[in-house]
Amino acid sequence: MPLVFMFLFFSVCAVQCREEAYFSKSPKDVNVVLGEPVTLPCEVTPNEGIKYYWELNGETSTKVVDPATLSRRCLLTGSKITNTTRRYQRGGNLHITRVDRERDSGQFTCIAEDTAGQSTAITSSPASINIQCEYNRIASAQSCQIDFYNSPNQS
Repeated sequence: MPLVFMFLFFSVCAVQCREEAYFSKSPKDVNVVLGEPVTLPCEVTPNEGIKYYWELNGETSTKVVDPATLSRRCLLTGSKITNTTRRYQRGGNLHITRVDRERDSGQFTCIAEDTAGQSTAITSSPASINIQCEYNRIASAQSCQIDFYNSPNQS
């Protein structure tokens, strides 16, 4: 009888007991030259049955076509980031093929959900893409400002 009890306990635990998920790879602040590619990593352990999505500035966003200009724009709509040719997700990682000041400025966070619903979603620490014009020139919303203290031409 004790053997049957142990078998039932371990069978139930194998189905219901699950190690708490934690970020084994999480996004970090990164410097990127304007127009260059970047990848923000995101992975949780254990990673079985996990679905990932990304938020920008604390709100989920999606890419849509603006009918007035027929160009793709990032609009805050309460949806998850959708794959486009410029910004897409592979696994938990977010890939941006051409960093853009207007569309990629802010705090990115990765959210990992358990698809079985056995645990709550977890959110990574925020990460920023620090967009540089070239070398150590930092891109601002209006123009590129030169950082003379870190210029590669100084001795």
